[in-house]
Amino acid sequence: MTSLSRQLARLKDAPSSAQGIERNYSSLLFNKKEAASIDRGQAYKLGLTGLAQLKKIDPTIDEWEPQLFAQTSLDFNRSMITKEENEKITSSLERMITVLAPYFHHQACKQVLEWLIYKYQINTFDAEFLAVAFLPFHDTNSYGRLGSILMIKKNDWNWLKEVTKDGAPIPFNFITRQCLIAGGNMHLIGAVGNFLTNLTKNFDEEYLTKNYQYYFLFFTKLIASLFEDPANATDQLISRVIPQLGLALKSKLIPFKIAGMVLITQLSMAATFTPETLFPIISLLLNKVKPSIFSTAMNTLIVICQHQSLEILPIKPIRKLINRREELGLDDFFQKTQLEADLAGFLKPFWATLLNIYNHGVEDEDFSELMAIFDVTTDATKLSSRQATDLMTLVIENLNENANIKIPKTLQRNLKAVILRFGQEFDVIRSKYLKKNEKEICMLIEQCQIQAHEIGDLELEKKRKRRRRTSSTKSVEDIQEGSENKAKKLDVSLFVLSIKYTLLFSDKFC
Repeated sequence: MTSLSRQLARLKDAPSSAQGIERNYSSLLFNKKEAASIDRGQAYKLGLTGLAQLKKIDPTIDEWEPQLFAQTSLDFNRSMITKEENEKITSSLERMITVLAPYFHHQACKQVLEWLIYKYQINTFDAEFLAVAFLPFHDTNSYGRLGSILMIKKNDWNWLKEVTKDGAPIPFNFITRQCLIAGGNMHLIGAVGNFLTNLTKNFDEEYLTKNYQYYFLFFTKLIASLFEDPANATDQLISRVIPQLGLALKSKLIPFKIAGMVLITQLSMAATFTPETLFPIISLLLNKVKPSIFSTAMNTLIVICQHQSLEILPIKPIRKLINRREELGLDDFFQKTQLEADLAGFLKPFWATLLNIYNHGVEDEDFSELMAIFDVTTDATKLSSRQATDLMTLVIENLNENANIKIPKTLQRNLKAVILRFGQEFDVIRSKYLKKNEKEICMLIEQCQIQAHEIGDLELEKKRKRRRRTSSTKSVEDIQEGSENKAKKLDVSLFVLSIKYTLLFSDKFC
């Protein structure tokens, strides 16, 4: 093939906009007339000046893709290279754009971008990547200017060209509406999520935590805003969001994982899910959770349980959690949380899971850990009336389904205290189960070593409409305490907002 033939073949693969006789005078910093007067030497010098300024902030920034700023790049013509060469330069440019993204507020960053636009035509070849990379800065004039020069051919981005045609910034609620309108731009959800996923693949945790907090915050803000109105929680939208939340919860990067926690909390309050959907989410939430974010993960699980109908939790992650009891400080977490909130919605499926683990047998070294969790979560003095009812009912049903299983001694001791403290609730349960589960009621009373005079005779009490008890009678203080516990139901909205507003109004993001 002759030299002319090779050049014609390369032109065939180049975008039509890059083949015009007249040079494209797109510019981030200059108007068309000013941009037309700039030659390649001036554009190159401007890029190097910006890079030198950014180096004062990030000393390693010129080490990422040095070939993009080499003297030899002055004679580079992107429209004249092969498809394979273009893929290589695209990878290099996307990496450099990603490194530049945190500094978009700086004039130096715009100077570097000006060189990349001039020489590599990134506003044409890499337009969609630019739009996503700098999207968190949507409400700045600079992003409006950038949007006005991007040449994205995909119809999904037509809205961007329209709203930024005069270089105006984009209000956040406009982006939200674009995601929600019928046939709208749900691709934005995937685009932002994929950008974050690629970040976690290409940079280490320290670098990401230092430089990209703002993008994790934007991701959280965008997804959360879609579900502020529960009416928006359609199957179509949820199907777009769930995979992104899965990636976030699976991530080892703490900011990304916390973003997933906040969002699944919000979503669990806006929509109802089946256990088949929730179990993988809970497994990702608890899998290899770091001690530094364990409390946040557990609070997320509590909110999920309080707003969804779960009879039991996934066995494997709960078993692993118990085995890490001391490392994660499980005892301290439960003791503190039970004092601050009513965990009724969570404790019932959690206890059911513990009983299931016990029924299937545990190794000797794990038995003490399981009993310690039973002990700390079934303390009668910390339970509300509803929690006590749930616990007693679960144990009776467990005895009914597993006749050969004996209640562990730790639970026997605590159950006795619960039954005596919540006598009226126990009588309601006895009257419900006495005919069909009388054997299990007797087994419970026998195994907990409760004497007849401590609980009284149910039939006698029905006739006289009074209780005949000794130590089991509730005091006025007990009743008041139960009322306080009921009033202390975990205010999940405060949990969500405390994290969300911390994220959205952090100095780094602003």
